[in-house]
Amino acid sequence: SAIVDEISTYMSASRASREERAEAGFDHGDWVAPGEVAPYAFEGSFESGYRIRGIRKDPETGIPHEDYVEVLESMFNRSARLEHVVAARRRA
Repeated sequence: SAIVDEISTYMSASRASREERAEAGFDHGDWVAPGEVAPYAFEGSFESGYRIRGIRKDPETGIPHEDYVEVLESMFNRSARLEHVVAARRRA
């Protein structure tokens, strides 16, 4: 999430002037043009196969959260399940 948010911020910074970016704490080259970003989500598993889906991007606002929130939730749930299994085994 942090990486996608940062890329989105850098995309948004591309529409600001050099002076505006400097005032906001960005260095000279701290921006990326929306055309230089191609976000994708990879879904599935080895057993069921994978599906690749493009994630929308907006030149004004960057990458919308709703387009990758499902991926984040899936990653969080998987991590939480692992922690639960490990904790249960250690208690046993």
